[in-house]
Amino acid sequence: MKLIDNISKLLKIEKSELLKKFELPENASKIDFLNKLGVYSVFDSKEELTEYISKKTKNIQQKFEEFEKQKVLFEAEKENLKSLNEILNSNFQKAINSEIKKIDFVKKIEFKDLDFEDLDFENLNSSILNQAQKNGWKIKEKPQNLEIQNDSNQENVFYFKNGGVTKY
Repeated sequence: MKLIDNISKLLKIEKSELLKKFELPENASKIDFLNKLGVYSVFDSKEELTEYISKKTKNIQQKFEEFEKQKVLFEAEKENLKSLNEILNSNFQKAINSEIKKIDFVKKIEFKDLDFEDLDFENLNSSILNQAQKNGWKIKEKPQNLEIQNDSNQENVFYFKNGGVTKY
């Protein structure tokens, strides 16, 4: 083994004597010798060290490249979801604004004025009306024509919600 040979030359003692001082057998490996020294790792040559570092960094580089690919995919997915969210928000706002316009409030009520947690999307109109009642939003009254035929004198009568009556 090159390590033990080099150390024995530096100390100017025989290899067998060095192994004896370290209480190692003749066929001891480099790892056995390093364990006696309490050393984690020693490389016999610069090439071995370079190869070791290269293997370690190669694995890390591969993982880094995989993470970069995943990052690109996640960014693309994030943009897709953001775009979809904007479309859904726009459609959501249009649907709610359409219902608000159907109600015809006295004061202009906007999308942002609503409490979305209280909205019932299966019955949006009545849900908005309930919020209007809670918040004191007034609704313009439109005359509702109720046509009633009076069978006795064959007249048509319109009753308006505000109390007016007209005959024709």
